[in-house]
Amino acid sequence: TGKKVNVLVFCSDDDKETIAAAKDAGATVVGGSSVIQSISSGELAVNFDRSLATPDMMPSLSKVARILGPRGLMPNAKLGTIQPAENLAEAVTAQASGMVQYRTDKFGNIMAGIGKGSFQKEQLLENIMAGI
Repeated sequence: TGKKVNVLVFCSDDDKETIAAAKDAGATVVGGSSVIQSISSGELAVNFDRSLATPDMMPSLSKVARILGPRGLMPNAKLGTIQPAENLAEAVTAQASGMVQYRTDKFGNIMAGIGKGSFQKEQLLENIMAGI
């Protein structure tokens, strides 16, 4: 749709190299415990489209799980949003480019958004064909 995807990255505040790489790759906000504290206190508005995390940050994210979870922003290994620091820049680039997230159920049904109500039939058909 051409919409800019806002990506939030949780990584250690001490890892300056990873923070710089994530910002260069297109992350909107990058940080660790400082970002978690800002979200839990309400200082940082949760208006992000995607969030990524390094595995070492997952225990700390439990503090904001009740805020991120209902919005679908809690990093999840099944969605590929938990990445080691060395792969984080690639993951940010993929998420920022509009990578489609989908889920499957135990019956093999695929659940993914294909458009909005305002889309023309041709646009929806193009999105369906891209998914297949």
